[in-house]
Amino acid sequence: MKLIRKVNVIKSVMAILFILTILFANNVSYADIRLTKGQTVYLSLYPKIERAGKMAPNFLITILTIRNTDLRYPITVNSINYHDSNGALKKQVLKEPVILNPISSKSMRFEEKELDTGSGMAGCFIILWESRKKVSEPIVEGIIGKSGTGWVTILVFYGRVIKDDNR
Repeated sequence: MKLIRKVNVIKSVMAILFILTILFANNVSYADIRLTKGQTVYLSLYPKIERAGKMAPNFLITILTIRNTDLRYPITVNSINYHDSNGALKKQVLKEPVILNPISSKSMRFEEKELDTGSGMAGCFIILWESRKKVSEPIVEGIIGKSGTGWVTILVFYGRVIKDDNR
């Protein structure tokens, strides 16, 4: 009984820490809001994990989400390309541009088998988006999940702007 209580306390503490991390990780002041007409965003992901020096055989699920945070104007996602850890293009995710209306989002789900990382663990997505008007930057995030017996592990990664087309 004492062990069960200790486990439940640990689970509660972990849940609180997880929620606090999410709340404060994205704490952006209004002074940080930038308006732009387009960007190239780099999103690093780890669709494979190592365990005891070997790649884990378990499947990891990767979800790529792009959220238009602008309240008035749409954005157009022109391309999403996946590259392996050596930089080689492995997958062109979009067949044609996708329009995201104000405060809308687009999510895409990938199995580990779809995201070849080459000789390493980490691959990346390169996302190009644009807008006719200056808009607030979208949120680009990758979520990686793995489930086991009675538990779920989720990691969230945020995109990094590597080119800004602020014209």
